[in-house]
Amino acid sequence: MDRMEKKTKILSAVVVVAVLVISGVLFFVVFQEKNSDPLSNLGYSNREEGFGFNPPAGWKLSGEMAGVVYFNYTINGNTSENLGLTVYNHAGASYKQNLSYYVNQTLIELANSTLENNSLISHNERTVNGMNAYEFVFTHDYHINQTKYEVKIKYVYVEKNGRLFGIEYSGRPDLYDEYEPIAEQSINTLVII
Repeated sequence: MDRMEKKTKILSAVVVVAVLVISGVLFFVVFQEKNSDPLSNLGYSNREEGFGFNPPAGWKLSGEMAGVVYFNYTINGNTSENLGLTVYNHAGASYKQNLSYYVNQTLIELANSTLENNSLISHNERTVNGMNAYEFVFTHDYHINQTKYEVKIKYVYVEKNGRLFGIEYSGRPDLYDEYEPIAEQSINTLVII
C-alpha cells in the first residue's frame, strides 16, 4: 500500500467515525428533548392548565372544564357505589395567596360548615411527588332524591412555582377506605409545570 492510499483510508476512517459521533450526539439531543417533557408519560395531561397525573386503572374521565378534571369509578355498574378523583387548578393566573392561606381558610370553612354531619377527621402537611402539600380528610352527609348518603373526602392542596392545585378523592366511607391506596398512588403522580 502506498502512502497516498494509506492517507485516504485513514481520512475515510476519520470521516466515518466523525459521522457516527455526530449522529450519536444528534440522536441523544433529540431523545433527551423528547423525554424532557414531564407530562409526556402521564395517563392524563392538560398542557393549557399545566398539570398531569396517572389516573387509577379503570377510572373513566367524566368531565373537564375551566381547570377542573373529573374521573370516576363505578363499582359493578351501581351508580350509588362510585368513587371520584378530581383535580382543580385553584384560581389559575389570579392565584395570589400561598398554601398556608388556603389551609387556614379551609380550616375556618370546615369549622363553620353548614354541611350535615360535617366532621374533620385529620389534616396535616405532606408532599405530593416532591411538592409541598397539605391534606384534609373529612366526612359529611348529602341528599339525592330524598336519600341520605355519607361521603368521605380527602382534599390535598399542592403548591409549586406559585401555582396551587387541589386533588379531591371521595366516596362512601367503606369504599373510600378500600380504594384509598389506589387513589393515593394516583395522587402521588401529579406533575405541575
